[in-house]
Amino acid sequence: MPGMNAAVGSRRLTVRMLATLVALVVLTGTLAVGIWAMAWALCRAMEIRPPALWATVVTALVFVTVATLDYRRDREQGAERTPVEPGDRVHRIATRIARQFDLPVPRLVIAERPAPVAMAVGHRSGDPELVVSRGTLDALDDDELEAVIAHEFAHLANRDAWVMRVAATPVMIADGITDRLRVHSPRDLITGVMKLFALTTEWSGRIVVAIFGRERERAADRAAARVTGSPAALASALATLDASVAETPDRDLRSVAGESTMSIVALDDPTEPLMLGPDGERRPVLWPVRKRFRVWTRSHPPTAERIERLQAMAADQS
Repeated sequence: MPGMNAAVGSRRLTVRMLATLVALVVLTGTLAVGIWAMAWALCRAMEIRPPALWATVVTALVFVTVATLDYRRDREQGAERTPVEPGDRVHRIATRIARQFDLPVPRLVIAERPAPVAMAVGHRSGDPELVVSRGTLDALDDDELEAVIAHEFAHLANRDAWVMRVAATPVMIADGITDRLRVHSPRDLITGVMKLFALTTEWSGRIVVAIFGRERERAADRAAARVTGSPAALASALATLDASVAETPDRDLRSVAGESTMSIVALDDPTEPLMLGPDGERRPVLWPVRKRFRVWTRSHPPTAERIERLQAMAADQS
C-alpha cells in the first residue's frame, strides 16, 4: 500500500533523527563535563574559590563565545549577496511556497556565482535568508526551482540552520581546544590526555553531526516533495545540480567550500582522493583512513540515493 510505505519511511526517518539527536546531546554533555572538570582542577590548583562555581562560569563562557563568533561569521558571509526584487522569478516562486508552509517570505538573495548553491540560513525567527546562486537559476526550469525552494523552506520551517549550528557546537569547541593546546601547551601527560579527549570529541562529533545533517536533508526532501506534489521535479533538480557541480571549475567550488554543508547538494565529492602539492602526486599520512573519514562525515546523502527515494515517492503517488 503506497500510504503505508510512505508512513513506514517517515517513521524510520524520525527514529534515525531522534537517535542521532540523543547521541549529540550525550556528546555535548560529555564535552561540557570535560571542560568543567579541567576548569575545576585549574581553579583548585590556583586556589580560586569556590572552584565549582567558577568552573561552571568558564564552561558557559566557552560555549557562548564559540556560538557568538560563529554567528558573526555567518552574518559577514552574507554581505556579498544581492537582494531579490519583488516580481522576480525567485520572488514569485518563494511567495507561493511560503503560503504552502504557512511561513513569511524570508529575505531572498542571489549570489552571483556559477556554483550551484541553494541554502537557507538564519539563526533568529526574524532574520532568515534564502540564498540561490546564479548557477542554480541558470541550470533549473521553473518546476525544478520550485522544488529546490520548497526544500529550503522545509529547512526554514524546521529551523535547521540553527539546529545544525547548535549540534556542531561541541565539535567547534573541541577543535578550538585542540588548536590551542597544539600551539601553546607544554608536552606532558596532562596535556596529552586533554588533547586526546578533545580530538576524540571532535572526530566522533563530526561523524554524529554529519549523520544528523544527512537525516535532515532527507526530511527536507520529503517535505518538499509533499508540498509541491512532485517528487519527480526535485529528483530532476538534484540530478541537474549534481551534474553542474561536476562541471564547475575547481576554483569556483573552492570559493563556496564553506557553504557546502548548508547547500542543497554537496559542493565537493568525499570519495575523491585527498592530495597534497600542486601536482597532486603526494598522498597525506594515513590517506586511506582520512579518505574513509571524509565519507563518514559527508554532509549530504549520496545524490543517487536521494533521487531513488524521490522516485519511489513518485511511484507511490501514481
